[in-house]
This record gives sequence, C-alpha cells and structure tokens, in this order.
Amino acid sequence: MQLVFDQLTFEAAHYIPRCGKCSGIHGHTYTIKDLRMTIPTGEGFGLTENGLSVDFAEVSNYFKTEWDHKFLILREDEEYWNHIYKETGYIPVMDNRKIVWASTAEAMIIIIKEALEKIVYDRYPKLRDMIGVMKIPNMVSFTLYEGPNHGVSV
Repeated sequence: MQLVFDQLTFEAAHYIPRCGKCSGIHGHTYTIKDLRMTIPTGEGFGLTENGLSVDFAEVSNYFKTEWDHKFLILREDEEYWNHIYKETGYIPVMDNRKIVWASTAEAMIIIIKEALEKIVYDRYPKLRDMIGVMKIPNMVSFTLYEGPNHGVSV
C-alpha cells in the first residue's frame, strides 16, 4: 500500500558557505511533490484502531514542526550564531532554528527521507525487526523543490 501526498510546502531560510550569492542568508518556499510512502501489508501489519496505516496528519505535522519557518544553521556554525544572537539580543529566532549538517536541497532530501522512514519504522516495529539495519528500497520517494523550478528527487 502507498500513502500519497500530492504536495506539501514549507518556508525556510538558509545559507550555503562559499557558494556565491547563496552564501548570504536567503529563504525559499520548499515544495515536496509526489510523496509516496510504501506501507507494509499482511499479517502483523494491520491498521490502527482508527483504520489508519500512518496518519497523514503526523506526516504534515513533521514538516510544520521541523521545517516550516526555520532558519537552517550548519552544525559547524552553531556556536557562531549563538554568539551573534546573544550579542544582539535577538533571541526569538533561536527558537526557530534547525541544526543541519548541510542546507542544500541535496542534503535536506536525505534528512527528510530518513525522518519519514523513521515514521514508518516507528509505526511498524516488526518491520524493523525483520530487516534489521537494511532499508526497504523506495519506501519513501518524493521530489523536493527549492522554489518553483529547481528540485532533487529520491
């Protein structure tokens, strides 16, 4: 069975060090298109008492809480940004930061894919037990667009 999301969007700001105009802080409307989550079926992989396999709201909430209106700070720069915010007294944005190892669309898609796979594995612990550390190919697939015209797919 596949859960399908046609489109999910979120807004985020980021910077890419040593990358020309992308080195400055700027933002995008990111769009996840054609998100497909393959859900196991068969014995031991039943639906919840509500008749759900994975709640659409749980997936939507992941994007809202983890990505929407966040400032993506590189892990290596976290101390620098903490210092800047403390010096300027502009602390509120610190509540809206997300520490990432890289903030390119190519890196973000890996982070998002792993988190969505975790949602499935958490819902179906038996699946994790069956496959151990192996991942099911194409359990989660989608395209992440950074703006209207540029995207990357997994």
